[in-house]
Amino acid sequence: MSNWKEFLHNQLSIRNSISKKLILSFTLLVIVISLCFSTIAYKSANYIVDNHVLPEFDRTLKTNISWVQEKLDKNLVIQSDQGSNEAYNKLLSFLNEEKKQLGVENVYVLGKKEKTYIVALSEAADQRNAEYPFTDEMNKALQGSMQISSIYKDDFGVHKSVFVPIAGTHMILGIDMDARFVDQLRSEIIQISIIVTGIMILLGSIAGYFLSKQFTKPLRLLVSHTQTLAKGDLRGEVSITSHDEMGQLAESFNQMKLHLKRLLEQVAATSEHVAASSKDLSDNTRMFTDMINQMTASLQEVSSGSETIAQGAKENSKAMEDMAKGIQHINESTVEVSEKSIEAAEEAGRGNQSIQKAVSQMELITSSVENSTELVRQMHGRANEIGHVVEFITSIADQINLLALNAAIEAARAGEYGRGFAVVADEVRKLAEKSSQSASEITNLLHEIQAHSLKSVEAMSQVTQVVVSGSNQVRTAGDSFERISHLIDNVSQQIQNVSAVIQEISATSEQLSASAEETAQITETSLENTRSIAGTAQEQLAAIEEIAQATDTLSDQANRLKELVGEFKI
Repeated sequence: MSNWKEFLHNQLSIRNSISKKLILSFTLLVIVISLCFSTIAYKSANYIVDNHVLPEFDRTLKTNISWVQEKLDKNLVIQSDQGSNEAYNKLLSFLNEEKKQLGVENVYVLGKKEKTYIVALSEAADQRNAEYPFTDEMNKALQGSMQISSIYKDDFGVHKSVFVPIAGTHMILGIDMDARFVDQLRSEIIQISIIVTGIMILLGSIAGYFLSKQFTKPLRLLVSHTQTLAKGDLRGEVSITSHDEMGQLAESFNQMKLHLKRLLEQVAATSEHVAASSKDLSDNTRMFTDMINQMTASLQEVSSGSETIAQGAKENSKAMEDMAKGIQHINESTVEVSEKSIEAAEEAGRGNQSIQKAVSQMELITSSVENSTELVRQMHGRANEIGHVVEFITSIADQINLLALNAAIEAARAGEYGRGFAVVADEVRKLAEKSSQSASEITNLLHEIQAHSLKSVEAMSQVTQVVVSGSNQVRTAGDSFERISHLIDNVSQQIQNVSAVIQEISATSEQLSASAEETAQITETSLENTRSIAGTAQEQLAAIEEIAQATDTLSDQANRLKELVGEFKI
């Protein structure tokens, strides 16, 4: 089996190697062809640009500069350079018009004296006399010949320019044209070359994959049958109709499978016969061995169970005795708790009665305080009424005093005849003054009585609040005592019920303890008998095991041979 697995691994390695080599070779060939094609296309495009596009571009520049040079008024340029604004405006208008008509970027006139500067620049009136650096082409143009620059870049873009001298001056005429399309054309050529190269590589890889797949198809079929053979399946044949080396390999493979199939059929027949004979002998021996083993195991289980039962019976007996003692102790404690709960219930009842009496006394105190408060309020009201009466008396005394004064005045006018009346008026006046003084004293006393009565009302109100609060607290305590009394009654009843149940459990535990002792004695006797039977069974098992060992050896060898043959499918 290991040889077949090694053969399968080698076949798979060959297949992967061949497939990879085919795909890699074809892809490399396509890459080389694509690179050659892209290089040729790029150089051809550059040749077209350098030998056709740029010369045509130069001819356009020459034509444009010649057109502007013929129409340019030299005197207008000279006057503008000398500072004439009118000439400058006309020159600038001319340059702007030519720029629009020709569709160029800039049309301008440059001058060179002590410095190089702009004489006029289209669409840039504010650049008059601005300093401008001259290039080599500009300096050569000043010497009397037309000059065309190469493509150059600056802050405003990509340009190509032409310069011609203005005869009889130190100035030149220049035109700039946009040359971005040249770089764009080169970039597009590069992009197209890259895209075409990528497409060709992709198509070449796909074609290489399908070609390698078609070439390795017979090899994959042979590998599949090799894998089936490695698993032990000898059914089927490799069907390859080609007559090349692959077809010869498939035919040799089929012949090998046929010879191996015949050999395995003979081995299978022999192993089947040996397996059947050894199986019968092994089954008979195993059956007898199993019977002895089962009997021995049963005896061992009975012995082990008897020991466990005996030990458990002893432990149960002791546990039952301990439980009986514990239950008796619980019973005694329960009786004591029951008695204490009854005493607590009685004390709670007496406490509840005392609380109820205290509540009744607090209610009487509250009623008395409320009555006293009401009487003090009534006294305060009477004092107010007396105050009103005293005020009235004081008012009357004041009027009497005024009348007495008037009477004394009239008596003085009457002279001798009014003297007696004057005496009476004086006495009346004195009496009125005393009445007024008495009324004033009564008023002061009434004010003190009113103040004290108000304090008494406030004190009575506070006492009433305290008494009501105390009454509520006492009433709450009474409710708590009543609930405690009910709870203690319930607990006492439950404890009595538990005590009765515990007494029944105590009686039952004593009976169980006696039964556990009898069970322990019976189990000890059964354990001795079981041990005797187990010893006899062990002696019989030792004799049978020697026979079973020889039978198992023969059966294992027969089964091993049968399993080896069974791994193959014929």
